[in-house]
Amino acid sequence: MKILCCVKVLPSDELNPFDAAAYEAALRVEGAEVTLLSMGRENTRDLLSKLTRLGARRAILLTDPGFAGADSLATAYALSVAVKKLSPDLILCGRQSIDGDTAQVGPEMAEMLSFPLATCVYSFSAKEDSVLAKKADADLTLPLPALLTLERSYDLRLPSIFSRPGTVETWNIADLGADPARCGTQGSRTRVIATEEKTGGRRDCHFISPAEFPKTLSALLQKETVTPERALQKKLPFTRAVGNTASELAESYFEEVETLPTIPPPLLAEKIAEKEAPVLFASDVWGRENAPRVAAILSLGLCADCTSIEERLGSPVFVRPAFGESKIAHVRCLSPIPMATMRPETVTGNFIVSLGRGCVASIDRGKAFVARFGAELASSRGLVDDGKMPYPLQVGMTGRIVSPKVYLAIGISGTVHHLAGMERSGSIIAVNPDKNAPIFDHADVGILSTAEEFFDALGI
Repeated sequence: MKILCCVKVLPSDELNPFDAAAYEAALRVEGAEVTLLSMGRENTRDLLSKLTRLGARRAILLTDPGFAGADSLATAYALSVAVKKLSPDLILCGRQSIDGDTAQVGPEMAEMLSFPLATCVYSFSAKEDSVLAKKADADLTLPLPALLTLERSYDLRLPSIFSRPGTVETWNIADLGADPARCGTQGSRTRVIATEEKTGGRRDCHFISPAEFPKTLSALLQKETVTPERALQKKLPFTRAVGNTASELAESYFEEVETLPTIPPPLLAEKIAEKEAPVLFASDVWGRENAPRVAAILSLGLCADCTSIEERLGSPVFVRPAFGESKIAHVRCLSPIPMATMRPETVTGNFIVSLGRGCVASIDRGKAFVARFGAELASSRGLVDDGKMPYPLQVGMTGRIVSPKVYLAIGISGTVHHLAGMERSGSIIAVNPDKNAPIFDHADVGILSTAEEFFDALGI
């Protein structure tokens, strides 16, 4: 079996961790011939060469000044042209890159190649003519050739001291036989028009003991809190939204909303092409898989994981976090039908308890804690990526955005990805044994404790 593993080298010159998991998954397929494919700068060769020592026979680096500035659509196009030259049986990609977090390239490639697709795959088993993809909610059997996007469910092995590097080839646009007009900036359908530093989110944290938690929680639940309201702005006249969740989100930004059904991408693309009007999807599992496929079918710009929409000169400008949530990017679609996935916000109950990797050995105790205090259970991305918690419970940049009266984070370090989903909470309590954990900079109350010590103190 010929497996092509698409990998991204991050600006930090490290391998994207989702792609690392996909590479390890490829290497575990007995008898497979594994090839790496990457698009990047010339100096990416060094890391690709090191990666071939793990077992890939060759690596292909797409590098050309004409690839610079590519958005997800232009990137997917270049990679798909390379795939056609290589003719693999199976393509593996990481679910997303941790710098862009769009999760668009894999689905767009699959649509351009007319390959069956499974996203958010935890494991798989390949046969001669099919692959069984195991997801959190279902198992899918796909005919080959197929494309899978992998979760971070595998740890990449280390090289043997006896291993030798494979070959690294560089292909430019001419080598590919690609259309220059569809590559790089020329082929991109989205454009960042402005960025700004993200402000706010920090809180003054005071520390208590685990024994003081029940009394503190009671006081915070009775406290009058005001969650930040979205700033009023001029609404745009009309949009189309796919599904009820996207339709509800759209009402904040558009005077009139037409709701489209959640139907297969080819049929949905036909409906979307009927009108030159913005189209919104919810940034949920279905939207993040199918919006990119529609974008690929119609060659449209797709802005990912947006938190708001601005009206500028009668057109929408989409606002999304960038550079690991440290900045805010304002993005315009250059295509006649602008599209975006919007983060859904779930405001549920008074009290949410979110478990992180620090709870990996005590998830059952965490669930018992939630039941005792009548809370709603949530999770960090770490536990979801590890397959320990289901995706619908995930809070963060690629999960839900919540704003309960009280948010309790247990065993969560406080990455920017998670903070993005909880920062609108009325009061935040964090449980972590590391006083320097970033979560405490964004909490009102801190408890220096492991999850196990915290549960012990409360008799859970």
